[in-house]
Amino acid sequence: MPLRAADFPDAIRSGQVDIAVLNEPHFSRYLVDYQDRGGSALPDDQYAGLPRGLSYLYADGAALKDPAKTAAIRDFVAHWIAANRWAKSNSDAWVDAYYVKKQNLRVVDGRAIVAAQGNISFPLLETLIAPQQKLVDLIYEAGDIPARLDAKDEFDLRFDEVLGANVN
Repeated sequence: MPLRAADFPDAIRSGQVDIAVLNEPHFSRYLVDYQDRGGSALPDDQYAGLPRGLSYLYADGAALKDPAKTAAIRDFVAHWIAANRWAKSNSDAWVDAYYVKKQNLRVVDGRAIVAAQGNISFPLLETLIAPQQKLVDLIYEAGDIPARLDAKDEFDLRFDEVLGANVN
């Protein structure tokens, strides 16, 4: 039975699946909680060349066709960039407020997550098309999608303007 991304953490913890893609803080929590039972991560060479460390913002197609909603999304993107920059510049406060108080992780685990995230950047969407195409092709070749998709269709390049204006 196909799982939704939100189901992966519980499925891996309960032994219903042998492998799952976990984002933070689920990944760090899994490694700590299941280390004594063989919990581990794939070696880096197993996924070399695939996009890593990216966070995507998704928007409904209808919202992207509505000028007022698109303007609100542009505003959200600008604030999202500012919030991420603040979290990186104020990592102790971020770790305490989010990872410790909201996610119930230890300070050391929250710091490890922040450190593992590396430097924060906001690349233009047009630069993400080629790496995303590699991922799409891999998923297609694994038989998980019925038709080969074009990664260009996944991005609304109008938002490169917002990224460029808020990143410099």
